[in-house]
Amino acid sequence: MNPSGSIGLLIKPWPVLLDHYKSTHELSEARLQANVDQLTGLYNRRFFDIKLSQLLKKQEPFYLALLDLDDFKKVNDTFGHQTGDSVLKRVAKLGNSIFYEHGWFCRYGGEELAVLFEVGSGNLAISLLEALRHGVEHLDWREDALRVTLSGGVAVSKKDISAKELINAADIQVYNAKRDGKNRIYECISITTLHDTM
Repeated sequence: MNPSGSIGLLIKPWPVLLDHYKSTHELSEARLQANVDQLTGLYNRRFFDIKLSQLLKKQEPFYLALLDLDDFKKVNDTFGHQTGDSVLKRVAKLGNSIFYEHGWFCRYGGEELAVLFEVGSGNLAISLLEALRHGVEHLDWREDALRVTLSGGVAVSKKDISAKELINAADIQVYNAKRDGKNRIYECISITTLHDTM
């Protein structure tokens, strides 16, 4: 109903609608650019920090995985940064095909990746991560001598845990996986938080 009381349509002129569409589209593009890593197309660290904070506020269990490409510096040093970029892109593409229905796949920094799983089962999270690990290990490369693997650590959130504590728990498992020979995924069984010690 229009202000005069009769039924009518409030039609905006086409240029106004077009300008509105353009500005809305540009805003969406800007938001997307702010949250996406330009090289890999994965969510970036900014998005990861925001999403992690949101999930922690819900006080419901979720899983955080940190992943690190093994000996990635050697890949760059031996085959060049262009090959290193290609490795990151292919791992990102493979991971997206595995995680897209189950979580948020992010570039955490450099050769470090992260996945936030809002799934009810730790077994599912581990299964998906193992699918990525196995898939990366068996990727074919133009460079015959190139072999790519990754190591990962998984931790489940708990009530009153901080972002720092959860990240640290997963990171310790990445360290343990690398220490024990790399190319493996380890899960943190129990996390002691500052809240637990009070």
